[in-house]
Amino acid sequence: MKKTTALVLYVLICITSLAAQGPAPTWFKISDMGFDDEEGGVIAVDEHNCYYDLIWGINYTVPHTQNCVVKYDSMGQIVWRTFLPYPASTKPDSIIQLLRDLIYSNDQHLYVASPILGEVNYEILIHKINTAGQIVWQKSYGFDNDSVTVGFYGLTPAVNGNGLIIAGRTTNAYPNRRLLLMRIDSTGAMLWKRLYTIPPNHVGFGIPVVQMPNGDIKIAFDNGWLADFKDYWISLDSLGNEQLVRKSAFNESCKDLALHPNGNLVYLSEEDNAQQNQKDGMRTHMLTPDLDTLWTRLFYDYDPPYYFIRGSARNISIAPDGKILVSGFNTMHCALVCYSPTGEMLWTREVVMPDELGNCTFNYACWSDDGRSILLDGILYGINENGNTDSRKTFFIKLSDVGCLTPGCAQTILTSTKDGRQAGVKEFSVMPNPTHGPAKILSTDNNTDYTIRIFDNAGRLIHEEFQPEPVTTFDLGTQPPGIYHILFYKGDGRIVREKIVKI
Repeated sequence: MKKTTALVLYVLICITSLAAQGPAPTWFKISDMGFDDEEGGVIAVDEHNCYYDLIWGINYTVPHTQNCVVKYDSMGQIVWRTFLPYPASTKPDSIIQLLRDLIYSNDQHLYVASPILGEVNYEILIHKINTAGQIVWQKSYGFDNDSVTVGFYGLTPAVNGNGLIIAGRTTNAYPNRRLLLMRIDSTGAMLWKRLYTIPPNHVGFGIPVVQMPNGDIKIAFDNGWLADFKDYWISLDSLGNEQLVRKSAFNESCKDLALHPNGNLVYLSEEDNAQQNQKDGMRTHMLTPDLDTLWTRLFYDYDPPYYFIRGSARNISIAPDGKILVSGFNTMHCALVCYSPTGEMLWTREVVMPDELGNCTFNYACWSDDGRSILLDGILYGINENGNTDSRKTFFIKLSDVGCLTPGCAQTILTSTKDGRQAGVKEFSVMPNPTHGPAKILSTDNNTDYTIRIFDNAGRLIHEEFQPEPVTTFDLGTQPPGIYHILFYKGDGRIVREKIVKI
């Protein structure tokens, strides 16, 4: 515990020192809500630039799952935390699926959506919370003969300022799954609800929804279980009547949908390489209200030391001036990409946690209300005073409006770039090094499967192999002389890096 505390204090001191050098305050916080295991979810920002983080936690006693909303001030200090109760009908011995969405609505209240497993069916639970952290009401919604769940990013405020729209799906097995849409007012009263049979009768967990200024409703959903991996966008009127359905031209998996100040829509997905059946990067679209594509951009990064290939897209956030921020996560680091409204890439940053703090996941990124800073949250693994290396704690970072900790940064790195290996233990050896061509890799860990990828110094992938054996051979004989980067993708999520020189 003393060692962990010292490391955390060291990181905080370093970041505070960095923040003092520039005009924008930056900070790094580790939360502890008292759970045995916890995970940060979605960030919401109010007009005073106070931040709200949605956190779910698991305890080792019944009830297993608890959830809370935490309010931070502009310097990341906790103002309050509110734990969310569940209805008596919820199964107390079940692990509730993680919270799906948190929004700050134009009625100056927070709305939280989560699925609940009741005695009969899944239903959707909504909590309404005021800015003092008091729960105004909690209500669950469902259908008599269907089990339903809310989608990730499945909430949007109603344009008239009264209540919200909820998107989700039934939990029926394919091909009988249906899309769900509900409209409730600010008291939680149900105004209407619909179920849609949509081609090809499959929708995953990512079901983002927005309402246009004219009242039309737009929903995105994926077709990730079928052969061509196409996403769909559906347009409905203000009463939920279907207007049109569009199918994406790309092989991708739905992540987020947002309304842009110019009246168009921004859509984020994970690009899918059909040949390798792997996620290859983040694809961002600008769509018209009629769901036609104005422009599309694919972000991936083959350059060392931090590669963003086959990464997971996370979310969209749009600044008041129209800049588009998309975030993604790839094994040990976060990629932040900023586009102009016309699709020009303005900047990209990569955020990596201190090596000493262990593995991590990055979950969500968003602009502050005034667009002058960026909030980023995620999960650290192995932070536990009881020595439980599987424990997780939520961290929270504030960056400048160009994703920097210091002015003029080329990239945001919170760590050294040393290899991800245990101190004093060399997990992989490459020999001979340098080589005229033939070489072999020796692994000291015979119990862990791993994938090997070799890149040239320009970041081009020249060799890939899944290899559970302790010895792997390869040949650079056809490659020009130079430095080559070998990445070992371990089964525990870590990446170990080595270099080999071809002479």
